Amino acid sequence: MKNITVIYDKNCPDGFSGAWATWKKFGDKAEYIPFKEHNKVPNIEDKEIYIIDFSFTESALRQIKEKNKKVIILNHHESAAEYEEKIADEFRYDPENAACTVAWEYFFPESCVPQLLKYVEDADLWKFQIPYSEEIGEVIESIGFGDFEKWNRLAESIEDEEKREEKIKLGKTLLEYKRQIIKELVNLAYKVEFEG
Repeated sequence: MKNITVIYDKNCPDGFSGAWATWKKFGDKAEYIPFKEHNKVPNIEDKEIYIIDFSFTESALRQIKEKNKKVIILNHHESAAEYEEKIADEFRYDPENAACTVAWEYFFPESCVPQLLKYVEDADLWKFQIPYSEEIGEVIESIGFGDFEKWNRLAESIEDEEKREEKIKLGKTLLEYKRQIIKELVNLAYKVEFEG
């Protein structure tokens, strides 16, 4: 039975990257749950809970807190920050960084933030200031958000300059293909009349 549960934003590069940072810390000692329903209370009791890049409603968060030993929130979304800070045992909030960076710096304060997380943050905050951010973003999307081992290999390859160049080339190809599909879909569009 695992005493640590990590809840993170489902199907989101930032949420999954934050969960990966947590996995780097706890590995298989924790249970990892992707989540989307903000008002639903997961069936978890007597755990140490980490909530990353996700905001429950105030009512749901209070119920989670009542049922569990400790609640730690690592987030960058302003919408729920006021009540999250009051309810959580620990609360790390930074609107200037993505949640994955907040999580990395929480667990590994002495280590540099990995390049992969910098790319995720650049896209999540809509900055696109890192060269080839879109291309790396396409590679990230193609891998998906469900396998920490794959994410780990991607992180390692992006740290290596030569392998990063390979990922950028792959990302360019994926981006070109995506744009071509979008163009074809736009050409298939036609006007319709609703209810009238």
